[in-house]
Amino acid sequence: MASLLPGAGSAGRVMLYDLNVYKPPPEYKVDQAAVIQLWRDTQRYCPADIDFQERVFARSGLAPVGTHLPPSINPAYAGNDAVTDLTSAAAECRMAVCGAVEGLLQKTGLQPRDIDILVTTCSIYCPTPSMASMVVNAFGLRKDVQAYHLGGMGCANGVVGVNLVADLLKAHPNSTALFVCTETTTPAYYRGNDRHRLVTNLLFRMGGAAVCLTNKPALRRRAKYELLHRVRVHTGQSDEALSAIYHGPDEFGHNGIYLGKNVVSQASRALGLAMTQVAPRILTWSQLAAAALHMLQQRRRRSAAGGAPSRQDGSSSTSTSSKGGAVSPPAAATDAEVKGAAPAPFAPAADAAPISTRRAAPSEGNGSSCGSAGSSSGGGSSDDDDRSRISGDGTPQPGLDDKQQSPPSAGGACEAGGAAAGAAKSGADGAEDAEPPTPAPTPAPSCDPSAHSKPAAQHHPHPKGPQRGSGSQSQQYRPNFQQSTCRHFLLHAGGAKVLDGLGEALQLDAGRLAPSRAVLHDYGNVSSSTTWYTLAHVETVSGVRRGERVLQVGVGSGIKCGVNVWKALRDVRDVHPAWEHWLPPAEATALRLAASVDLRGLGSRHVAGRALFAAVMVLAAVVMHALMLRLAAAGLVV
Repeated sequence: MASLLPGAGSAGRVMLYDLNVYKPPPEYKVDQAAVIQLWRDTQRYCPADIDFQERVFARSGLAPVGTHLPPSINPAYAGNDAVTDLTSAAAECRMAVCGAVEGLLQKTGLQPRDIDILVTTCSIYCPTPSMASMVVNAFGLRKDVQAYHLGGMGCANGVVGVNLVADLLKAHPNSTALFVCTETTTPAYYRGNDRHRLVTNLLFRMGGAAVCLTNKPALRRRAKYELLHRVRVHTGQSDEALSAIYHGPDEFGHNGIYLGKNVVSQASRALGLAMTQVAPRILTWSQLAAAALHMLQQRRRRSAAGGAPSRQDGSSSTSTSSKGGAVSPPAAATDAEVKGAAPAPFAPAADAAPISTRRAAPSEGNGSSCGSAGSSSGGGSSDDDDRSRISGDGTPQPGLDDKQQSPPSAGGACEAGGAAAGAAKSGADGAEDAEPPTPAPTPAPSCDPSAHSKPAAQHHPHPKGPQRGSGSQSQQYRPNFQQSTCRHFLLHAGGAKVLDGLGEALQLDAGRLAPSRAVLHDYGNVSSSTTWYTLAHVETVSGVRRGERVLQVGVGSGIKCGVNVWKALRDVRDVHPAWEHWLPPAEATALRLAASVDLRGLGSRHVAGRALFAAVMVLAAVVMHALMLRLAAAGLVV
């Protein structure tokens, strides 16, 4: 289920040569206030649904004016009559993908014939011929290029897909790979009124990224980063995880991306497993020592309380509970309890999962038929009611199936990673209460009074298995990832509150979270290319110094989670057109000039030239001195 693979071997190291993110035309920007007014004037949605979408957008972290949509679904061009046919989807795809690839080739000076491997990824839009074939045709790549397209992989594939590219490079030494990430928003547009699906219309935006990776030794001097570690986790064995996010029709046949209310719990579980794997590789020695010491103390406490009776749910009597109810345990500890394995040395602190102790605010009246329908359906129509379904009674979400759990890692280092898993889970769970984009809102009843007789049935392509209640836990060691060996964090998140929860769980300050927030604000959720936009922001605004490590995290449907650790091979300060507006004009011009002149290369050549000149002058002096001695011996020189 989870694999930890070395990012680079001694024979061929996988390096990130350069990247480019696509900046859509400014005329494609979305004015959300104008969109809301259009909905009210044309009565596209009932007042309660409009209010719901306003509240979701206000907390999403997206700029009121700034994110981009293609003309086919942009209300400024299409109004309420979005065009989602294949022709419009192909036009958007070609614009974003070719724009990103063209910018990368111009930036690096690479020629299409230099590309040996091509991998493209887009979740919803999967045309025939494939997107990879479109790139081959548009840029005239070689006939023997290794071209592949990945579909349906969700937001995580911008990170997870690096695994495939790295494996292809290992199988083809001395090669250059082009990795293209995008999400074509046109076919993903939802025309209905189901709130589970409406959220994606508010968050997902147009974008794309092109990344060049290589294992050519000749390109190492100019490469930016080296891939140190790559972790991939897939929890699709669980029916709950598989059905948490999917693209499919509502009860009226309108296709859309469905976000289940269990998205946060399933995504946080996958993230916890991934952080368990990667934590031993990035924590400092002092943090690993602290984790080992905490583990020994926990074992000593359990040994002292070995005769205490166990509770019915399998947790020991020494476990603690939160004030409002039992705290949902991390996946690894739960699995150990269920399967009878050695108990994990750490359990999350009582404050690590505040979602289980919170109560949702009282729902507000919506007026109109939607409000009455919300109360009759039991789910409520406001987003506060949606959150109350998660933990409105003060109790935690049900646990996962026994078969869905993963045993805790053995050894002090891996157990320290298990602590990181608990921390990551607590952050995501904390975000569940406050941010509807990741845990999807409760489905809105139809505005048609005739539909109030029974709740709207939701189509789930996969059945959900039985669930198990969660028990109480003991304290868990939570490492501070800001004090780890990683200095930059590229986090994919669906909204501002999710970033708040992740930042609190990983103990990251506002500066470490600022690049991810900037991506949400300026470009929205651009799916698999989100973390590459974040890296471009870091390179433009602050830069990366040689030797610094970068942690890249992506979570998506499946549920999948990927974590990559990169190490900077040189100082990186690059002006990306997508983020140039963050810099003063004078600074942007100076940085662009420095990049075009290649001061590093010119400096090296200048030093080498001066050294060669000095050697020639010394040799000339020696020759002249020997000649003068010979002339003096012959009496030709007085």
